[in-house]
Amino acid sequence: MTIQEGIGKRIRSLREFNKLSQTELAIKVGYKDKTSIAKIEAGKVDLPQSKIFAFAKNLGTTPSYILGDNEFPNHVEEKHSFINDNDKTIIDKYHQLNNKGKQRLLERADELIELGYTIKGDVQKEA
Repeated sequence: MTIQEGIGKRIRSLREFNKLSQTELAIKVGYKDKTSIAKIEAGKVDLPQSKIFAFAKNLGTTPSYILGDNEFPNHVEEKHSFINDNDKTIIDKYHQLNNKGKQRLLERADELIELGYTIKGDVQKEA
């Protein structure tokens, strides 16, 4: 695997983790359309340092991770971290419940999602 392919693979993985389309990511990092992102993810583009920093900022990680210096993403922004304080609170409450309570909580979460209380990119959508 070339360096560019490794960078592309990590960018694609982070984009998917952040639930961004190629078009959405392109706009965030200053490209005109998704074609550039597709080429980057395929490892066909040698990114300048400024773009590495832009990808890191918009995908909630470090330039070192994108360049392959770290094995783990090392997210730096709370909104992009794997588990933030609100997530920890929900997990703690979930673990206090018995099996029936856990099942009901999951059902309630599914209901909220069906009602449209979801996040797409950085914009929260409410029913």
